[in-house]
Amino acid sequence: MEHVMVWLVDNMPVEDGQVALVRGDFRLNNMIFAPTEGRLIGLLDWELSTPGHPLADLAYQAAPWRLPSNGARGLGGAPRSGGAR
Repeated sequence: MEHVMVWLVDNMPVEDGQVALVRGDFRLNNMIFAPTEGRLIGLLDWELSTPGHPLADLAYQAAPWRLPSNGARGLGGAPRSGGAR
């Protein structure tokens, strides 16, 4: 834990003053889509939203690609090519 605490302090991003509503949970089951077109019309489950840096949601979405795929819901080591079929 001491190592993690030191790493976090040493790797803290530079404060740029940007603040946005950070949601942290853009899963498909929290989204409402228009019934006749491919358009997002609503987001559900906002109770854990908080003010934060706008890139926080991007980081949240990118995290699974770094987490191991050994049952921790991560995609680490998963193939990343092939595209949609």
